[in-house]
Amino acid sequence: MMAENLTKLEISNLKIETIIGIHESEKKSKQPLIIDLVVYFDANLAIKSDNIKDVVDYYDLTADLKNFISNSKFELIETLSSKILERISNNKKIKKATLSITKPRALEDFGAMVKITNEYVS
Repeated sequence: MMAENLTKLEISNLKIETIIGIHESEKKSKQPLIIDLVVYFDANLAIKSDNIKDVVDYYDLTADLKNFISNSKFELIETLSSKILERISNNKKIKKATLSITKPRALEDFGAMVKITNEYVS
């Protein structure tokens, strides 16, 4: 059996504002998150067809993420990350995804950021 040849698609530094956090101040106003997403898919059919329907359309994927995240309200970035990967897993073209969410304002008092990374593998 031949090994599957996967194409890697990276979406980096996607800034989206949302309600996220456990503190009362975080629950009242949106704050920025930075999304970095890597997805792997088989592009062999697309290479032959040269047709967008045969790949993971990064524009549609990004628009969906922006819509979902900006309209969500979660206390934990771990929960948000899980829900995003669950959403991504509905796209049967995607074989694997790695998602990192950075919350730049999480540790402003310490001059640091919080970043969480999760992975989905079909």
